[in-house]
Amino acid sequence: MDSSKSRFSNLLPFKSPKPENIMDWRPEVIRIVSIFYIVLGHMLFYTGWLINDPTNPLVWIGGVGVAFFVVSSAYVHSLKDEFNKPGSLNFTSYWRFLKNRFLRLYIGYYLALVVTLIAKLWIGYTVVFSPMGLTIGGSSRSVPIQISPESLVLDLTCMWPLITGLEGGIFPEAWFICAIMILSLSYPFLRRLHSINPNYLYLIIIITTVFRLIVVIFSNSAFAYHFPFAWTAEFSCGIILGNRVCMGGGPAPPNSLSKRIIIRMATRVWPIYLFHMAVVVFMFDHAPVRDFIASLVVIIMIVEFFGQILRNITSLIFAEKKKPPPPIS
Repeated sequence: MDSSKSRFSNLLPFKSPKPENIMDWRPEVIRIVSIFYIVLGHMLFYTGWLINDPTNPLVWIGGVGVAFFVVSSAYVHSLKDEFNKPGSLNFTSYWRFLKNRFLRLYIGYYLALVVTLIAKLWIGYTVVFSPMGLTIGGSSRSVPIQISPESLVLDLTCMWPLITGLEGGIFPEAWFICAIMILSLSYPFLRRLHSINPNYLYLIIIITTVFRLIVVIFSNSAFAYHFPFAWTAEFSCGIILGNRVCMGGGPAPPNSLSKRIIIRMATRVWPIYLFHMAVVVFMFDHAPVRDFIASLVVIIMIVEFFGQILRNITSLIFAEKKKPPPPIS
């Protein structure tokens, strides 16, 4: 009887996906809403409608959007049953994880860096070359992009916020890409700690939150926003939530058209973050509402174009990695 069932199951046209391959539509909703607030915030800052003042509650709305984005990122990571068992975290597994994250993040970053630089030069940004030193700037047409050997290294490695604690360089908004990469470096260790004792991660959340508040009150609040490890508490919360769903059997498959549409829409979220600034830099001071709407339309258009290029490059690289070795003659 068992063998007949096995033979019959092989004839089925579709197989149920593994729990780790099922996408949860709920964090995708959060990512879509978050990217809307982030893009709108950058538009308001660049057009002068909003000033980066920590006492302004509208500034904190953008920060909340980033926080939910970080939580969702860690949550999606933790839906996979990885780094939970003794011996699962070793040099080989960590290097494989790190290499995959680097390729997926930095391929898009380098493409966005070039596109953003071309857009800034097109609209009239000036570039000043310096033999040494770091200058935080390049966030408006009135502030030249200053390039030195040190700043170029930070641009190419996307490590401005880790080294300086601030955004800067050719693509200042890439501070978030750096934050996601650095937090990804810590993910296997945080996940392993949680599997050993969940209280370790709760302790890390408390310590990092308290330290962040101290920095906000007694130091530069920008450090508590742009420094990658400033978001450790949010990232840890995402790990806890994702691991809980993972240990419960994983998320339920998206069983409705609306959920599948949400998942499909969310595939544009990362390209939107990468390429939206190439459009925002063209907006002028105190732009009217129609310019905001037109810019959003253009963002969608270039995201479809460059997003497809990014998907093709990524698919090609990861397809090459999965190719079987040639037969031994």
